[in-house]
Amino acid sequence: PVVATLPPAKVAYLLPWGSQTPGAVYALLRAGVRVHQAGRSPTIGARTYPAGTAIVRVAELGAGQRETLAGIVGRHGLSVAALDSGWVDRGVSLGSGDVAALKAPRIVLAWDTRTSSLSAGWTRYVLERRFGFAVSAVRVSSLARLDLDKVDVLVLPQGSYDNVFNEDAVRRLREWMRGGGTLVTIGEA
Repeated sequence: PVVATLPPAKVAYLLPWGSQTPGAVYALLRAGVRVHQAGRSPTIGARTYPAGTAIVRVAELGAGQRETLAGIVGRHGLSVAALDSGWVDRGVSLGSGDVAALKAPRIVLAWDTRTSSLSAGWTRYVLERRFGFAVSAVRVSSLARLDLDKVDVLVLPQGSYDNVFNEDAVRRLREWMRGGGTLVTIGEA
């Protein structure tokens, strides 16, 4: 396995958002490393970091977690900025309310009849293989009975769901989304 050499940091490590960052953040969360995310762009020195930049605070790293961070960063080929100060020149402060603690999402993917098998297969491949996310597949016929309190992300591949969601199921789905649940629809789902 590739292990990155992390420079020493007194305050935090920043992982700028890019195509490899979601998988690394998920792996860090699954390994028990606390990760936060900047909702807006911070500028530190001459560099502006994009919104979504992941933040790992040194004070929150437990025993052995610096090595875990180095290993995951290395496997994902990420560049990491080491901060010795919490001073931000412009934008979001690293300790503000615009910096949120993240948790590993519980992802459910609809599959079976009414979905396009190619769309469902491609989606699962991308989530599991490309990003390393754990995905639970649920039959379309079970969606109306799904306990949404145990789901963070519901993915509906291309397909027809007209007869699946009755009025009560649609109401529950809307309430779940208002409460922070994420619904991802693909194609004409």
